[in-house]
Parts: sequence; structure tokens; C-alpha cells
Amino acid sequence: MKNILVILLSFSTAVTLSQDCEQFIFESGVRVPFGSLAGKIGPSPEFAIWNRSGISDCWAMSDIGISIYIPTDRQQFDYATPDSIYRVKAIGVSGMAGIRVAKDYPVGNQLEMQWLSTLGYAFFVFDDKHARHMHKLHPEDFKDSTNDVYVKGLSTFHIGQGIRFGYPHLGLHINYNYTPYGMFSKHVTKDFGSHSLSFAIVYRT
Repeated sequence: MKNILVILLSFSTAVTLSQDCEQFIFESGVRVPFGSLAGKIGPSPEFAIWNRSGISDCWAMSDIGISIYIPTDRQQFDYATPDSIYRVKAIGVSGMAGIRVAKDYPVGNQLEMQWLSTLGYAFFVFDDKHARHMHKLHPEDFKDSTNDVYVKGLSTFHIGQGIRFGYPHLGLHINYNYTPYGMFSKHVTKDFGSHSLSFAIVYRT
């Protein structure tokens, strides 16, 4: 996953040089999981902030930013260790950090459409009941630990495709998110869940 972050930072630096299309973008909406992921969380409030720069004289734009969502209707799922299976569920916030390329398609009367392609690093945070259990069994091993929150995360890549409709400063956004949370973990099943849709109101400075 470190390699993914290095690639994202390098690419973002390369495409955002010396263009005068700087904007901050704020998004507020809801992330709706479907498929297996809908069995872990429900529709959840989502917030994002992006910093935008231009490519090719602002004909297309690149964004770098972060999006987080607060899981609701959290359901337990299996987290396997070599000796046990624990029932855990989402906690805190989850989300992604990455880059996004946007291409403008003017519609007329200042109304515009944008096609958005996103690549990033995604994380899904849950309560680590295994650590809680081990702490109770062997408290001497945790004397120097400050990990009393017992939080753990599933890490993966994020690929997204979306459309934004609206005016220069205000619009509506829908995005498909592919985040295969189980792909790089030995503790949850490969079909843990990958798919969600984001619906948001967008404000651009």
C-alpha cells in the first residue's frame, strides 16, 4: 500500500504544475453501499475536500484530496486470526485519500457536466476485539502500549468513476466507488465488500 501512496503523490505533482485553475471543492452527501458491503454498513454520511489544479490550460483538471464517511447501521462481521474468529464491526470513520481527474463538458447557460475518474488509497476502520481479548489475557505485554482504543483498518486501493452536473460553483455529484477491502487481508473473506455509490452536493470556490 505504501507503493500506491508514492505513485499517487508523484502523479499528482506531475499534473498540477504551473496552471492557474486553483480551486477548493467541498462535497457533502451520503455513501450507499451495495452487494456484500451492504451487510456491514448502511447508507452513511460522507464529506470530502479537494484541491484542484488545471491540465492543458484548464481543459481538464486534477484534484488531490480526501473523502471520509461515518458508517451507520454497523453490522458485525467475521475477523479471523490463526486461533480464533471474532465478531467485529466498523467504528469511527473510513474513507480514502487520492487523486482525481475531471474533464469539463459545457452544456450551455453556464450549466456544465464533468466526468470524474478517481484513484486512491482506501481504508475501512473497525473495532479490534482480538487486541482487546489479548490485552485481557496478557496485560503484561501491553504495559508500554498506548493502544487503548483498539482500532484496526483494512487497506486497499480505490477506483471511482462519476458525473457532476451543475453551475460553476454549485452542483450535484454521483460517483461509483470500487474498494475491494478484502483483497489484501488474510483476516476477512475476499468477498468482504467492494461496491458503493456516493451522492453529494458540491461547492467550488
